[in-house]
Amino acid sequence: MQVASRHAPCILLLEDAHLLFPVQPAAPAGAAAAHLRAELLVQLDKLAAPAGGAAVPGRSGAAPRGVAVLATAPAEGALEGGIARALRMHVYLGLPTPGDREGVLLRQAVEHNAALGVADMEALVR
Repeated sequence: MQVASRHAPCILLLEDAHLLFPVQPAAPAGAAAAHLRAELLVQLDKLAAPAGGAAVPGRSGAAPRGVAVLATAPAEGALEGGIARALRMHVYLGLPTPGDREGVLLRQAVEHNAALGVADMEALVR
């Protein structure tokens, strides 16, 4: 987080954060996992705090220091509650429908002059 603060404005990506902070861990969390979770919560609070001050409870939006933290997970509720709350803003993006996928593929095919037959397009959409 210190590196991110020095390089602001930036985005810190915690890809597949549910693997580090699952709602129900497969095994009991050890001391190292508990320390990692606690340290991440402290660092997220520091990023959310105004310069020289404490974190503002219930505050949402980007951190004032220009560091946005983006965590990905496969579904709503996949992140452990404390971590999910510390991220402050939650956006769930569902999977595209077959019609949406077909639209994207058609636009890309036209843009790149790709020759796709009906069978090819149907296979890609699935």
